[in-house]
Amino acid sequence: MKRTTLAAALAGVTLAVGLALPATAAVATPNDTTSPAASATKATPVPAVQARCRAAITKRFGQLDVLAARTAASTSLSDTHRASITTILTGTRTGLTELQAQIAAASTVDQLKPLCGAVVTDHRVYVLRTPQVDLTIRFDRASAATDLLEVQAASFQQRIDTLKAQGKDTSKAESALATMNARLATADQAQAGRADALLLLTPADYNADTGIVGPFVTAARQAEKANGSAIYWAARTEAALRRLA
Repeated sequence: MKRTTLAAALAGVTLAVGLALPATAAVATPNDTTSPAASATKATPVPAVQARCRAAITKRFGQLDVLAARTAASTSLSDTHRASITTILTGTRTGLTELQAQIAAASTVDQLKPLCGAVVTDHRVYVLRTPQVDLTIRFDRASAATDLLEVQAASFQQRIDTLKAQGKDTSKAESALATMNARLATADQAQAGRADALLLLTPADYNADTGIVGPFVTAARQAEKANGSAIYWAARTEAALRRLA
């Protein structure tokens, strides 16, 4: 893992918190709850139903483009997670492309209804694929920040040991560092294995439990909050050490 500075960790955590709301808000779209052909009847002209379903697919293609761009632009994603996301997005696009051809070939509303419903339920672009990308970026960013802070904590401990050997009272620095380490432990626990588990979820998993993404959102927030608190206590530790220098 690349190591930079405490200031870089602070910037990373601040950015993670700043992106938290937009990433979560992207999930709250109605487009993944209703089939574009839900209101169609046998009397509805087939071309009209096809047009609705094509429009729904086109919107999802656009969202997949957005997610691919976010993935490419992220400097936090691990190579493994980037590859997993790319596979998910490619597979989703392939599935929608196949549906597009089947919808174009359908000749009745009865044939179109399950195909158009599959645009939503078989792919879950907004309520599953979007948070998979956004939350994985957040988890990897938080993990990188935690790693940086853990390196800083080890450096603090070395300085404390040196000052203590010189007979100085390091109790305030030790107390602040202990709190920092506790916050880092919380961050580690919140994010451990979460991105991997999230990326394994399928549309079928979401269909069986529409609340399945919620715990991952909570875990990302917990990791980001714990990192933010660790940075605060890092600053307190640094201040205590400087007073002893």
